[in-house]
Amino acid sequence: MIEFEYEGVKIVILFADELSLEELALMAGVYGRPLFWYDGFAFIVYNLLLDPRVISEELIRRRVLYIEHVSYAKMPKYQELVKIVKEDLVYRIPILRAVGIVKAIARGILGRE
Repeated sequence: MIEFEYEGVKIVILFADELSLEELALMAGVYGRPLFWYDGFAFIVYNLLLDPRVISEELIRRRVLYIEHVSYAKMPKYQELVKIVKEDLVYRIPILRAVGIVKAIARGILGRE
């Protein structure tokens, strides 16, 4: 578990793991989510099991943001898009530069917060 504060909000990341860039991009394609990039790493933030209503209530009432999972991969140079081909499936995943709270999450995962 990783915990840190960003602008008065306690951020709690329950799980984090490093993957290959291909695995990460495939995950983003399957979930229909963009990847984010910060300082040599691409990453995705997602909740699969946590109830969005509970997450919202905790944020509003206690100023605590729970994030179930962050997966990341080394990606030394920024690029706007990554393309993954798996058998008959083709995913074109946009990659956005991390800013604001997303940048804080990246810094927290990388131990720079």
